[in-house]
Parts: sequence; structure tokens; C-alpha cells
Amino acid sequence: MDQSISFCEGEIKEYKIREMLGLSGRSNIVSLFNNILKGEIKEALQNAQGHSNQGVDSYILIQELMGLCHWVTKYKITQNDKEDITLGENEKKILVELSQEVSFANLTRVWQMLIKGLDDMNKLPLISGTLEMLLVKITFASNLPDPASLVSSMQDTKKKALNTDTIRGFDKSVKSNAKEMVANNPLNENTNFKENISKENFILQEKDISEKKTIESFTDLINLTEKKDEFIIRSYLLSNVHIISFEHGKISLRLKNGTPKNFINQLSVFLTNQTDIRWLITLSNKKGNPTIKEKEAALTNEINTKVRSNPIVSVALESIPGAEIKNVNDISNERIQDANKDDHEVLNEEY
Repeated sequence: MDQSISFCEGEIKEYKIREMLGLSGRSNIVSLFNNILKGEIKEALQNAQGHSNQGVDSYILIQELMGLCHWVTKYKITQNDKEDITLGENEKKILVELSQEVSFANLTRVWQMLIKGLDDMNKLPLISGTLEMLLVKITFASNLPDPASLVSSMQDTKKKALNTDTIRGFDKSVKSNAKEMVANNPLNENTNFKENISKENFILQEKDISEKKTIESFTDLINLTEKKDEFIIRSYLLSNVHIISFEHGKISLRLKNGTPKNFINQLSVFLTNQTDIRWLITLSNKKGNPTIKEKEAALTNEINTKVRSNPIVSVALESIPGAEIKNVNDISNERIQDANKDDHEVLNEEY
């Protein structure tokens, strides 16, 4: 208290106490937080330089920014701005408006980058440079789309491209057939032309229907997930699914413990989209068949056992300390023949 009175020359003010403690006003911190989330790099660096000129510790500045990031994130959930009494009405207004513009994904990314910045402060000697580079990274990243939006945009672009190609292909086919009809039958009436266009529409619809997949076995399903790049579904099919019965449109299975609860729903949606029919997927307590991964492991063990029982391999394992079977490769007859053909050429040399 005596130090405060002495520093403030008898008139204690909040801004003077903050200056004495190396802190900055909350309004300035809010302004800096607003700059970095809106991608205003130049303004953010100037603002940070102002804090540094006032003697504000860079480590404390990052902690203050983390506090504001937490406040905005919590407000987006609770819509309650009365909990923090250290913020003035103007600061709250700015943060509330900011919360309506920034996404949870962006706030989470800023939070993680601020945590990384604190860690860098403890490792790197150049404190001010570390702070400025952190602000540059955050402001640059604020203009980037979050991963979910990026994936959604890529999927929409792909769908539009596919639709455009289909329309162009159909339009080109119809025009080509129409020209051929007119060239070959110049006296035909318009009704004949309309009938042929209807036939083209029917053929196109029939082609779309024929492209729907018929999945007759569990192997067909696994191959289809790989073809459609559904690697998450495929991974659980290989490792967690015990098939009891499988036919087109109907599956009975048992799942291993730890399988996500929404896996059945994801599988059902995938099957419906690929076959255009609603599948009946039944969960059972029956043991069912081993998973694909279990079958592969059993086959590998069987092969290793046969190889280990080979007299030559057995002697090698016993006579060489630390020797063990790491992998067994199947060498086809074709590869053996190619190896036999690869004889060394003997050159005429004098000895």
C-alpha cells in the first residue's frame, strides 16, 4: 500500500496501479483481442507495441488474452455477461459483438495457439519477438476457414462438378442424336423427334438405376467402403464387426465393446445411399464369425507355425542367438522363374 501511495503520488488510480504492476487496461486488451480475431495484423502489432512501451509483461499479456478468449467462448454458450465485474460495459459490448462473428472452432484454435505461445515464452530468449510472431500467426489463422467448413465446401464443389458433368454429357448426347435424326430423316414430323428425346430420358434414368450397387456379401461391403473412401466405416468393419448373417438389404451382427454408438447409423446411411434401399441392421448377442482382423491374425499365426516347423528354419532359429521370424512372404512361381533367369554373365578374362 505504501508503495502504491508513493508511486501514485498520493492519488491512487486504477491506471496508475496497473502501470506500477506492469499490467494494461482491460479496454486496451479487448482492443488487441478484437484486432487479432478480425485479422488486423498491422493494428494488432501496433497495439502490442503500445503495451510493451507501457512496461506490460508479454507473459501477462498472453494470459489476459486467454481470459478474454475464455469469456467469449463461455458467453456464446451461456449468453450471460454479468459474471465478470472487471469488464466495463463498453468492453462487454465489443466482446458480445465479437462472439456473434467468430465460431467455436476459431476460438478453440486461438486458445490452443495462446497456450503454445506461453510455452514458447519459457523456451525462447527473445520475448517481444515471440509475442509478435504469436500475434501474426493468430491474426493470419483468423482469416482461414475452420476444418469443418473447408470439408463442407470441398464436398459442395465436388457435387456441383458432378452435376455439371452429368448435365453437359446428357445435353451433348441429346443434341448429337437429334442432329443424326434430322440428317437421316428430314421429313419426319416433330412428334417423332419428341418421342426420341423421351427415349433418351428413359435411357439416362435406367443408367442411373443400374449404377446403384448390389451388395451380396460382407466382402462386397468392405470393398465398396474402400472405393468410396469411407475409411472410418471400413476400419470398424474390419476390426469390430462379427458377422452372423449377411444378405442384400439385411445384416445381423455383433459389435465389439468400444465401438462408437453412432456406427450403426453411419453404416445404415452409407448402405442406403449406395443401394437406394433401406437396410435392416440387427444387433445380436450371438458369437458370430471372427472379425476380418482376427482372421488375418489367425492366418498369420498358422503360416508362422508351419514355417517354424520347417527343419531348415528350425535349425537356423536354434543356432543363431536372437533369431526370430518377423515376416513371411509368398514367392510366386513366376518370381522364382524370373530369379532363375537372372544368371550372372561370365566374361572372358585371363587368369
